[in-house]
Amino acid sequence: MKQKYLIYSALVIFSTILFACGDSKKEAKDNDNGQVDTTSQEAIVEKELTIEEKVNEYKEVTLNPDISGLSDNQKKMLGFLFQAADLIDEIFWMENYGDKKELFGKITNDFEAKFAAINYGPWDFLRGMKPFVEGYEKQPLGANFYPADIKYLEYVDMKFEDKYSMFTVLKRDDKGNLYTLPYHKAFKAQVEKISDLLKKAAAVADDPQFKKYLELKAKSFLTDDYLESDLAWMDLKNNKIDFIAGPIDDEVDRFLNTKTAHIAYILLKDTEWENKLSEIQKSIPDIIKNLPVDASAKKLIPVSKNEIEVFNVVYYAGYANAGSKTISLFHPRDGRVHMEKGNKKLMFYNATKAKFDNILKPIADLFVANSDKVTFDAFFLNNLFYEVADAIDINNTVKGEKVKDVLKGNFNTMNGLRADVLRLYIMTEYLKSIKASEDEFAANYATFFSNILRSVRFGAAHAQGISNVICFYYFTDAGAINRNKNGKYEINVEKMKNSVTQFATEVLTIFTSGDLKGAQKLIDEKGNIQPTLQKDLMKIMEAGIPRDIYFKQGPQVLGL
Repeated sequence: MKQKYLIYSALVIFSTILFACGDSKKEAKDNDNGQVDTTSQEAIVEKELTIEEKVNEYKEVTLNPDISGLSDNQKKMLGFLFQAADLIDEIFWMENYGDKKELFGKITNDFEAKFAAINYGPWDFLRGMKPFVEGYEKQPLGANFYPADIKYLEYVDMKFEDKYSMFTVLKRDDKGNLYTLPYHKAFKAQVEKISDLLKKAAAVADDPQFKKYLELKAKSFLTDDYLESDLAWMDLKNNKIDFIAGPIDDEVDRFLNTKTAHIAYILLKDTEWENKLSEIQKSIPDIIKNLPVDASAKKLIPVSKNEIEVFNVVYYAGYANAGSKTISLFHPRDGRVHMEKGNKKLMFYNATKAKFDNILKPIADLFVANSDKVTFDAFFLNNLFYEVADAIDINNTVKGEKVKDVLKGNFNTMNGLRADVLRLYIMTEYLKSIKASEDEFAANYATFFSNILRSVRFGAAHAQGISNVICFYYFTDAGAINRNKNGKYEINVEKMKNSVTQFATEVLTIFTSGDLKGAQKLIDEKGNIQPTLQKDLMKIMEAGIPRDIYFKQGPQVLGL
C-alpha cells in the first residue's frame, strides 16, 4: 500500500517537473489555507515598512480557552502534548531555516528578533519570503528540505526512489552528490522524544479511542508511515482534547510542493458550536451532488463524508504557527484515508473570532455599506463552507487528463478560485434550502465580500490573493457588488445569487474540461488589481488594521 502511494507521488512530481520553470515565483502560505501559486504577477504596491511596522501588522491574541472542565488526567495529558508540540516546533525551524540559535546570534534588533520568531526565519511569509535580516537573500525555493543550490535536472537524475517521498530531506555528501534521508532519521533526536511523550500521553488518556490514536501516532513518528494513525483519528468521536501533528503541509516546499512541513495543533472541542452545525452538515452532500455542471463532469466530483468538528485552539506549533494563522482546515490529506473513511473539516472558533474582531470587522466598517450586517456567525459559516469546498478535489478532466498538468502554471490560482467560488455556491444553496430571508443572504454576502478585501491584501503574487481579486471583479462587473459615491460597497442580493451560479459553472467547467485558455483568460482579465481597489487597500493599511494575528500561548497561559 505504501509502495503504491510512493509511486503515485512520483508520477505527480514528474508531471510537475515537466511544466516547472527554473525561477518559479511560488509564494508561501496564504492568510488562512496555505495555497501557493506559480504566477509572476506582482503584489500590492505599498510603502516600504520599517521592521517595527511589520511586527505591528500582527495583533497579539491570547489563547486561553476554559480548561476547568478537564479531568486531572486530561490536564496531565496536555502537559505531554505541549512538550511534543515544542519538539515539532524545533523540527519546523530546521525545515524552514536551519540552526535557530545561529540566526538569533546574528540579530541585535529586538523587533527583528520578534519578527524572526513570528516567521520562523529571516524571511517574511506575508511578502513572498523576502528577507528582513541583513545578509540574507530570498528564501531558497526548497526551504531547507533540499540543498539551496539544487537544480531540477540534478533532482531528476537522482537514483534514489524515495526522493519522491513526502517524508525525506535531500542532502549532499562530501563529494557533492545528492542523497536522501528519511524524516525519522533526519530528526531522530526529536521524533524519539515525541514518540515517548505521546506514549506517556496515551497512558493517561481517558478516552480509549484517543488512547489508541496516540499510541499509533507515537509509532508513526518513528516510521514515517502515518496511515494507521490517520485512520484511527477518523474514528475519534468522544475526545474532548485533540492533537493533530506531523509532517502535513507541502506549501513550504516551493521547489516541487512535495516535502511536507511539520505542524502541531492542540485543540479543545467546542460541542455547543458543533451541535449548531449538525443540520448544515446533513444538507451538504445533496448540494455537492447537484453542482451546476453536466452529468459527465459530475462524475469527476467526489462526494466525501462531511464530518464537521469545532474546536478552540490551545496551541499552535511548527508551520501552523508561522506567519499567517490557519482558522480552519480539513484533515487528513491522504487520499487513501478519503477513500476509506473520508475526512473531517475542523473549525477553530477562538482563532476565527480573533480574526473577525481584529481584522474583518474593522475592514467591513471601513468599506461596507450597512456593515452591521457583517457578523461573526456569517464569517464562521463562510469559513466552514470554504473547508467543505476546498475538500472537493477535482483531479481529472473528462478526457482523463490530470487537471494539475493541463492547467500548468495557472493551477494553484484556479484551485484557490475553485474553493472560493464553490464556498459561495454551497452557502447560497444552503441558504435557499432553509428559506433564508433577504437580510440573511445580505449578511452572508457582505461578510464574504469583506473577507475578499481581507485576503486581497496579500497581493496578486499570491494564489489566494489572485483568486479573491478575480472574485472581486467578477461580481463587480456583474453588478452584484457596487461601489457607491461614498466609497462604500453595496450588495445586490438577487444579482449575487445569479452570478454565483454562473461563476461556479464557469470555474467547474474549466476544471472538468481542462480549459487552459479559459483559465488564462479569466486570470488575465480579472486577476489584476486596478487603481480604485488599490487605493481602497491602501486605506486599510493607513487605518492600521492588522494583517494577521500571533499568539500568546502555552501551559503558563492556561495556569498549568
